[in-house]
Amino acid sequence: MSRISTAEYIAVEPGKAENIVIKLSKLFRYTLTTSERNMVPLSEELDMVSTYLSIEKERFGKRLEYGITTKGDPSNVGIPGLLIQTIVENCIKHGISPLPEGGRITIVCTISEYRVSIYVQDTGTGFGNTSSTKGTGHGINNFKERLQLMFGEKGSKLVGYSSARIFKESSIKPGLRAQ
Repeated sequence: MSRISTAEYIAVEPGKAENIVIKLSKLFRYTLTTSERNMVPLSEELDMVSTYLSIEKERFGKRLEYGITTKGDPSNVGIPGLLIQTIVENCIKHGISPLPEGGRITIVCTISEYRVSIYVQDTGTGFGNTSSTKGTGHGINNFKERLQLMFGEKGSKLVGYSSARIFKESSIKPGLRAQ
């Protein structure tokens, strides 16, 4: 809650503050347990991302809208933990935060017998379109490196993005299960 003094927020909105603390503890627990596993069920990752976005929604208020849609069973797919969260955090920092009106983050996961596609999109300005959102590229680079470590050379080809801030991860076989 970078823009609101924590003590002030607790005094003004004690119920909301308690709810945020509970969500933060859930997020921290997930972060700790995820580091011990190579893969996590996509359903767990999406639940954690939803928790993260609900915390950010408290911070941004009307400036942030989000939606998460799944087609297929996300509990049968394993992905590296905190993979989607990295991209969503990038969307918040570089896409939504700099805009006075805020924006929307949309996550769509489509799971079929031979393919998993994960799209994360925000309505921000896009890559390199404002000086205030210029990043170092570490988030995207870490994302690509993690995919390459997990899926080999094929992993580096799983990511596409454009100035419209659309991220796409595809062709992860549903046979890869969480551990």
